[in-house]
Amino acid sequence: MSRTVNKGKTIKKRVHKELPSRKPSEMENYDLYVLTCTECHHAFPPHYFRGQIREFRMCEMCKKNNPEIYKYLEKYVYHPRRNKSWQPFQQRLDGIAQKCELLKTELTAYKRQYCDKPYSPNLDDDDVDARAAQLLQSLIERCESFELDLEACKPNKARQVEDIKNGKTKIEQ
Repeated sequence: MSRTVNKGKTIKKRVHKELPSRKPSEMENYDLYVLTCTECHHAFPPHYFRGQIREFRMCEMCKKNNPEIYKYLEKYVYHPRRNKSWQPFQQRLDGIAQKCELLKTELTAYKRQYCDKPYSPNLDDDDVDARAAQLLQSLIERCESFELDLEACKPNKARQVEDIKNGKTKIEQ
């Protein structure tokens, strides 16, 4: 059959018969509008983004170009309950709660020891200085008595210590 047409013959136009009207399928209805990829901003039919949420849509090309992002979105955003394992998470929370309770008890103990001491505003600096001098004098007396007790434990100096206590000045050997 040749492609040339004789001038004498008329060409019949092929007219397509109208197909009987049919209802569009769900897929055709679903693809009546387009959605954009959030990475490359190209428009695609909605079935490209099946199972994805509006804020994080990725087309196939972007999935291939950004595998780390897609894996993260797949695991934590698109299907977070699929790999839901609360056991290690709960153990970490329990450990953190125990540490917080321990720190809270230590803090209350430190507050009780250092901060919650009663302060009397009617004490003057002179009273505080007098009290400090009195405590220092009592500490000096305790140290002297302790030294005397130590010297009393030594056998050669026992008599000397007794004489010192009695007020005698001569030393016997």
